[in-house]
Amino acid sequence: MLEINYLRAIFSWDTIALIAMLLFIIFTCTKRINGNDGEHETKDPQEQSSVYGSNDRAAVSADKLLVALSDGADKRIHMNVSECLDRLDELVAHCNRMQDHKNTKKGNFDNRKYEQECQEKYIIYQEIVRLIFVKYSTNDEICISALTLLTIISNEEKVLERILYEADIYGINLPILVAKESLRRIRLLPDRELCYNSDNDEVEENQDWYAAELQKHTALFLGSLCNSCNSNDMATLAVDEGGLELILEAASFFRMHMSTLHWLMWALFTICFDNMNNKSHFIRLGGITKTCDVLTGIYDIVESSQDDVVPEKMMQTRRHATALLYDVLRNTETAVNNSHKMERLRAMAVNAGLHDVLLTSIKLCNDDAEAVDVYEMSREMLLGTGYSGVIPKSIHNIHWAQK
Repeated sequence: MLEINYLRAIFSWDTIALIAMLLFIIFTCTKRINGNDGEHETKDPQEQSSVYGSNDRAAVSADKLLVALSDGADKRIHMNVSECLDRLDELVAHCNRMQDHKNTKKGNFDNRKYEQECQEKYIIYQEIVRLIFVKYSTNDEICISALTLLTIISNEEKVLERILYEADIYGINLPILVAKESLRRIRLLPDRELCYNSDNDEVEENQDWYAAELQKHTALFLGSLCNSCNSNDMATLAVDEGGLELILEAASFFRMHMSTLHWLMWALFTICFDNMNNKSHFIRLGGITKTCDVLTGIYDIVESSQDDVVPEKMMQTRRHATALLYDVLRNTETAVNNSHKMERLRAMAVNAGLHDVLLTSIKLCNDDAEAVDVYEMSREMLLGTGYSGVIPKSIHNIHWAQK
């Protein structure tokens, strides 16, 4: 009787339901570990993603982009601009999610396996970006989205290896060439009107806006790439591929576009920082004069009181431009060994209007409590280039020193 009650207890519906649930959990976990190998057999060929092991929206977007962009694609397979942008936005969002996941589980064994899967996805995304640059090189809007995706993944190990060792296919020369062509096209347009603020919704359809945004994203890509690498190799590569020429030309052309100038000046500083060869090339290209012109243009905007200029972006642009000049003119070990060259260089800077630019910058520092670093750099450059006049004192700098 006890055995019968025992068997009834074992085979009761509650127990059976519990066992079924446990078996389902075991089956699900096993399926995830094996990568859902059997699932692809029943899926629609267009919807499955054999390279990812999962059927998320990013995988579908990546596959459809690869099919539509490939050279041997069927003419019936067509993707319009709007759909292409939506697919790229999905890939960008997916990359951001992957980055967040890796950062939250750093050092975990499962995370290392996840990292390997991510690297496989990154190189597929890199191939998509390359195909877009080839097929949509004249469409600034699509190239901006592609550059955003490339910037996010550019510091990943596998992607970086292809940039360095497969430069003929995946090198930085391709995005630089796309940005140069965009700048050339916008220069040929008649009756061009430069917009002051890239956040203004009223100018989103303006071709100038898209061209300026493309230059900004190219600068973000180059600056991020050079800033993340431990050596100067990437910065030297950026200069060899014409990155400095592109950035200086864009800065001269979009001199009223604060959001673009901000990142152009940052990229210049990142490429030239602590790299004597790049600094020398920057000087040969007239970089000091062009940077002084950028600062002068900013001060003209301040005096004309343009209401649609974002002050924060203007301050950041001033900070990066001032830091760039300071780094080029400062006394380094190499500069001390070539003191005669540095004297001529500083004389060139003075002739380019450096003193007037720095004095104006110091005056503006009194209106901004966050500009102490700009004041200090400007003051040291004035002293180092032989300025004999009176250097105004910053009210905020005095308060900051007292603290």
